[in-house]
Amino acid sequence: MRTAIRTGIVMLAAFFSISTLYAQDSSKYQVYYIHEDPVNTSMVAPYEKTATDLVANCKKVKLADGWLTLTMEDYRYIYVTPIKDMGELDKNTFEPLEKSMGREAYLKMFADFDKCYDSHRDYTIVLNKEYSYMPGGVNINPEGTPYRHFTYYYITPQNFAKAREIAKTFHDLYVKKGSKLQYRLYRSGFGEKENYYLVVAGAKSAEEYEKMSAENRILLGDEGKELYGKLLQTISGVKEISATAREDLSYMPVK
Repeated sequence: MRTAIRTGIVMLAAFFSISTLYAQDSSKYQVYYIHEDPVNTSMVAPYEKTATDLVANCKKVKLADGWLTLTMEDYRYIYVTPIKDMGELDKNTFEPLEKSMGREAYLKMFADFDKCYDSHRDYTIVLNKEYSYMPGGVNINPEGTPYRHFTYYYITPQNFAKAREIAKTFHDLYVKKGSKLQYRLYRSGFGEKENYYLVVAGAKSAEEYEKMSAENRILLGDEGKELYGKLLQTISGVKEISATAREDLSYMPVK
C-alpha cells in the first residue's frame, strides 16, 4: 500500500524540494502526501478488512503519523497525510508497526493490500488556505460532513496566473455574499501528470450538497455567472466526482 510506492517519490525528491516548488508558507499553504489505491470492485470487502486491520494495529502501537481516508465513487481509496517537506517521505513511518507486529505478519498485511488492485500511485497536492472559503477556519475534515464533492479544473501552465486570480475573486465573492457553501482549494503538486485546481466541498449528504449548491448559485447571481464564464475561458476541462470521508479507515493519532 503506502510504503510500496514511497521509494519512487523519494528518489525524485533528491532533485526537488517543497520549498523550491511551492515556496511554502505554512500560514497560507499546506502540502499533503496522497496515496491512491484503485481497488478492483470484486476486492472491496477484503481490501477494507485489511485497511481496518491496519488502523487497529496502528492504534495498538500508537503510531505517530496519521492519515485521513476517503473512498471515491469509482472505488479509488485516497489516503491524505500532511507533510512539512519532501524529506518526510524518506522516513519509514511504519517501522514501529513492523516491530510490533513482527516482520512476517507485517509483510503479509501489505501483500493482502496488493491483491486488491492492479496498480497504485503517490503524489502531492497543495492546500491554498488563503483562497479556501471556510470562515470558521480551514479544516480538511470538518465534523458532520462525510460527503465530499470534488471538482477538478484542468489548466495549462500558461494560464495558472489567470486561474489563480479568478480563484481569489471567487473567494472574495463568497465572503461578500456570506455563502453557506464552504470549500477548500488545492493545486496539483509533485507526481501529477496534469495541472489542475481542485475544489472540495463537504456536506452531510449528496442531497444536502445539491441543495446548498443550488442555493449558492442563486446567491452569487450574475456576478457568479460572469466569473464562471471567465473561468471556462481559462481552463482546458472540468471533472466532478463524489467521495466519502471514512473515519473507520482513517488513523488519527492522539496528540
